[in-house]
Amino acid sequence: MPNSKAIVRATGNVSPLLALAISGGAVLASGLLARRSAPEPQHPDIQRWYHHLDKPDFVPPDPVFGAVWGVLESLLAYGGYRLLRHPATPTRNRALGLWGFNIAMISVWPRLFFGERSVRSGFLGSLLMLGSGIAYVASARRVDKVVAATSLPFAAWLGFASVVSEEVWRRNED
Repeated sequence: MPNSKAIVRATGNVSPLLALAISGGAVLASGLLARRSAPEPQHPDIQRWYHHLDKPDFVPPDPVFGAVWGVLESLLAYGGYRLLRHPATPTRNRALGLWGFNIAMISVWPRLFFGERSVRSGFLGSLLMLGSGIAYVASARRVDKVVAATSLPFAAWLGFASVVSEEVWRRNED
């Protein structure tokens, strides 16, 4: 039986199992890295800092964030899986690159905002994520409309998060 590298070279896409391992593993790793700077009981200083910020009334309660991110990350893993299953083309590779960038930013943003305790960096990071999220949806649409559709909640959440981040920055300038 040929190894997975030979399968990738021959068909331009990856096997279902390898696609699942890559997309699921990347999203899982990103989420675990993000939690290292999250305002959770394991990080009481970060939790205290975050809870003392002046935040707008429309900021959801803490449990909502975990629930939303669980759904978004599942949808992103599914999107990555589907993209990896498509033949490698410049269009697919661009969508996959944007997917990877967004997955990486999920692990970076908490470090910018919570880890560095910088509301300004959090806002700027939110804008960067919003732009890359929109670009990902548009790029994915050229490859797989299902991936684009399942990515819309991610882009919408990033839009909402950018509004929240801007308001938190305005109220708590670094």
